[in-house]
Amino acid sequence: MADVGLTDRDGDGRLDSPDGEPAKFTLVTQRGHSARERAAAVIAQDLGLVGLTVDVVSLEFRALIDRVSRMDFDAAYLSFRASDTDPASHLDLWLSGSAFHFWNPSQPVPATEWEARIDKLMRAQVAAADDAQRKRLFDEVQQIFAEYVPAIYFAAPRVIIATSPRVANARPALLEPHVLWNADSLAGVTPQLLSSALSP
Repeated sequence: MADVGLTDRDGDGRLDSPDGEPAKFTLVTQRGHSARERAAAVIAQDLGLVGLTVDVVSLEFRALIDRVSRMDFDAAYLSFRASDTDPASHLDLWLSGSAFHFWNPSQPVPATEWEARIDKLMRAQVAAADDAQRKRLFDEVQQIFAEYVPAIYFAAPRVIIATSPRVANARPALLEPHVLWNADSLAGVTPQLLSSALSP
């Protein structure tokens, strides 16, 4: 922490800023969403171990989204659900002029060179017809995102899916519906076919 100017100046076990003020920030999250409230508490506890003070404030969902959209927060603990594996479906997150570009929303022009680069790459990605080119463009978007870190990912869900052995062609996906996304390919297995498949 010393490389960013945070040190324990008075020996109380808490970090201080270069001007002597306690190194602290407020983390807002959604009230009533127990998983998010618990996770925010764990983050505050873990950061406390290295001397940072984190005040967790739980807000009603509308108030939380209002604070985030107005950039009236130090840090926010949220989760976003992807509705599609195609990044082109989530331009409201990636493009700097979008209201859902939560780390710096609704910019008239990109505030940083790297956000402008993401804008350019995402527009090219949407227009590209070749899957390999679309993947290459989005790979670069992800590299920029990883370099500048406007958001930190703390966890990813673990999804466990069970299907009956009588269901053929089940290929579970991470996105919901986990099994029925390819319903047109699912098939039933007859008891006779199942028996022959399981026999040694």
